[in-house]
Amino acid sequence: MKINFKLLNGLAGCLGATLVTLIACNNGPVKPDARTCSAGPDIPHMWVGDSTSDTDESHFLGYIPIINGQLGANMHETDSIYYTTAEFKAMIDSIKKIGGIEFVDICPVVNPATNRLTVLYQAEDGGCNPKAWFTLPENGATFPEPGDVLASGDFTTWQNLYINTVVKWLNPQLDKMDPANFVGSAMGTQLLNTLHASHNFSDLTELYDEMTRQ
Repeated sequence: MKINFKLLNGLAGCLGATLVTLIACNNGPVKPDARTCSAGPDIPHMWVGDSTSDTDESHFLGYIPIINGQLGANMHETDSIYYTTAEFKAMIDSIKKIGGIEFVDICPVVNPATNRLTVLYQAEDGGCNPKAWFTLPENGATFPEPGDVLASGDFTTWQNLYINTVVKWLNPQLDKMDPANFVGSAMGTQLLNTLHASHNFSDLTELYDEMTRQ
């Protein structure tokens, strides 16, 4: 079984919905509920309907030709990331072993080895202090493999490549009349593109359990 992260709002959404600003810990350690639906308590918090998924994906795909130019890529930019279920669950198990993790930031970045978009996972404690950084290569047989656990400096390098290419171009395109594009939704503050999507770690373990049941 493979996970198509185009269909998971919390994971692919940080690539697909790049015009929405989510700043972790901007107002302290209380992070927003990542739930995007009101279909009832039995729906997983990271579930999103097809119409929203299709809209976000189409929005992102429209920017890919320009993003390619910013990255200097000689191939089509990433439109989805595929993980094996076992690999994804093994990463969650690794985060559980750290202990005390309450939040996971899913960060769009540029892989310096490929000049293509990907995501990194930053695990944080209840005070929003980063404790570990992970990359999850596509279709990995096991996790972690050498290089899957990053140092903080590596994380900064990958994120800075994204900030200095994709974000640098996208920031002027942001809708200045949309409060969602401002830090803390406060009009007149810094207009900033997405640096990460923040999730309660319990939402990811809920997704883990849902995949196990299915």
